[in-house]
Amino acid sequence: MKKIWIALMALALTACAQSFDNVRLGMSKEDVVRVVGTPDHVISASKIDGKTVEVLEYRQGDWWWGNLDENYWFFFANNTLEKWGRPGDHLRYVE
Repeated sequence: MKKIWIALMALALTACAQSFDNVRLGMSKEDVVRVVGTPDHVISASKIDGKTVEVLEYRQGDWWWGNLDENYWFFFANNTLEKWGRPGDHLRYVE
């Protein structure tokens, strides 16, 4: 019984972790959501120079293991991933 409990806990912790290893520029928004999961927030959605621009936010980390949350923003233009990373890394590039 103890081995089953340990296996279930390991599976649950692994399932909660998000990985951005398979994210590639040029992916569609639907592909990113399929690979990474549902975003935690939609930061913005607007039309700029005839393009539909959306920014999705994903949060990584957890308080259980002592990791602080780290935000990642995914920038889409016309449903195509143009750039992604931590907010401070990309805000200086947004026009």
